[in-house]
Amino acid sequence: MPMLCMKEINLNLNLDFEQVRVLDHHSLLNILNVIVYELMVLQERVPGRDELQVVLDEVHETANALALGKLSSDAIIGIGGLKSKVLQAVDAKRSHLNDIDERYWQETVTNLHSIFEILELRIGELKRRGGDLWHWEWVACTRIEENLRSVFSALSRNSRGRYGFTEDANGQRTNDYLIQLDIRGTRNATIFMPPVIQDVVRDLAANSRKYTEPGGTLAIRMTQTARELEFEVRDTGIGIPADEIPGIFGFGHRGSNVQNRRTMGGGFGLTKAYYVVQMFGGRMWMESQTGEDSGTSILCRLPLPEEGVGEQ
Repeated sequence: MPMLCMKEINLNLNLDFEQVRVLDHHSLLNILNVIVYELMVLQERVPGRDELQVVLDEVHETANALALGKLSSDAIIGIGGLKSKVLQAVDAKRSHLNDIDERYWQETVTNLHSIFEILELRIGELKRRGGDLWHWEWVACTRIEENLRSVFSALSRNSRGRYGFTEDANGQRTNDYLIQLDIRGTRNATIFMPPVIQDVVRDLAANSRKYTEPGGTLAIRMTQTARELEFEVRDTGIGIPADEIPGIFGFGHRGSNVQNRRTMGGGFGLTKAYYVVQMFGGRMWMESQTGEDSGTSILCRLPLPEEGVGEQ
């Protein structure tokens, strides 16, 4: 992985209320977009104006409303209610399939169950958090690792065999991403952190995957000292043109070298990360290079609150 020289990001985001709401629910938006994609592909294989198309339209409209910050808090918590509608509509499509499509249908059902499990977890996190983004809590290092591994596992299933993930460098296949996790706490293998930081790290890791070809490396490090929480996400991806940094942290911006790449995000991941880090009085550094030995590294540091860190 290339050694990069970090440069601090200093950008005035000037976000309005609706944009902040979009950032807060960025993870949900990504999940809804994945559901839309799964349903669109299935509908393309077996077209027809039927229940599946109706449900697809509803999920798509929900995702659009969420992307515009137009959903109420109750409506956002209620997104999980789409599960039964989606699965019923997909089940109704089964009778129209041939043998090949039957196998694809089964993969779709498996993927959707996995996606909705993650959706339910994210909604549960929002419920527990309530409207309080400011509190800190002790989180086990193993729980942080498990959450990251669950994301990579879901991404692998949704790729339908296009790529996988491994933490074993010797066992890495050509279409595997090598994952390097280094999560270290200072007390009883735990880290004192705002829960929303797990959202940020997950989003940064998923973003790195999008712009790194299979066979590349994704490295995630998180440590805590007596004074600060530090986390870093590095990859061996295509990089970002130097003259476009820090502009890509603007709301909905993407690098010019990825405009033609199909992704299921809205271009909010980096904005959310920077916004959250700023919200907690932290600092962010980034370095990225394109061409040979390309890659990107994002480093964040948050000062620990004066009260609470000693209360475990």
